[in-house]
Amino acid sequence: MATQVFKTEAFTLQDESEVEVKPLTINRLRKFMAVITKMNDIEDEADAVDVLFDAAVIAIAKNRPDLAEDREKLEDILDMPTLHKILEVAGGVKLNDPNPTAAGLVGTT
Repeated sequence: MATQVFKTEAFTLQDESEVEVKPLTINRLRKFMAVITKMNDIEDEADAVDVLFDAAVIAIAKNRPDLAEDREKLEDILDMPTLHKILEVAGGVKLNDPNPTAAGLVGTT
């Protein structure tokens, strides 16, 4: 029997539906990190939320394509604490980490 290295986590969204998240594959991680590195150039908090949201869409696209395609619906049912945890599980980005390099937001370009 093979050993599973990664852990899948399920998160409940504001509409009580669930989304399962696991670490991204290398292909999806590249897309995810291309979006996350845009945080280095952000000056406006609203723009930061947009970048994080774009990264979350990549993180959930495989397991919940319905939400990834309906961004307006996803915005209505996704809160910031859940978004942060999705980014942490999918891409290893810890937004609450006081060290910006460890958070994955500096030096990744």
